[in-house]
Amino acid sequence: MKNIFKYLGLAVMSMAMLSLTACNNDDNKKDDNQTPATGNAVYKLHFGATDSQALADGDTVDYEPARWERDLTMTQAIFYIENCTSAPVMTTQTYEFVEGQTGQLLEICAGGNCPWNGQPYEVAVGVDDQKPVTVEVGLSDEYTGVSIVKLKVGRAETMADAVTVYLRVHLG
Repeated sequence: MKNIFKYLGLAVMSMAMLSLTACNNDDNKKDDNQTPATGNAVYKLHFGATDSQALADGDTVDYEPARWERDLTMTQAIFYIENCTSAPVMTTQTYEFVEGQTGQLLEICAGGNCPWNGQPYEVAVGVDDQKPVTVEVGLSDEYTGVSIVKLKVGRAETMADAVTVYLRVHLG
């Protein structure tokens, strides 16, 4: 009888030990509704066409205006935004001349507005061909050489998950 209780006690202790070692650490549990951290692939930008290869963060694209753009004295460099999440994302952008002659015209069209009204806009899941970002750099005989525009697209208000690209416009 003593042996039975001894082995039963060992079995109970073994089961208790196995159940303790098999438990997950609940501290590492992720919330499914948590938004991706900065640096995750929420946005991708495509230059010129919706099916062009996505640009990497920090890429520079070269753009030489077409004849019709020179005639109208305005470029039409188009970036299509790809929302890589499973839900629409409120989006905004910043832009600035990094290099170029002072006084040169720079205008951004985005969110279906031209010029962009500065308000956040919703980008649908996938590549949104209805709301591209168009960078318009003014052309005239007085502006020659190269102008570089920095474009940063990210979540509205916080610019989280942003992707930054540079547009090098060859003028003259």
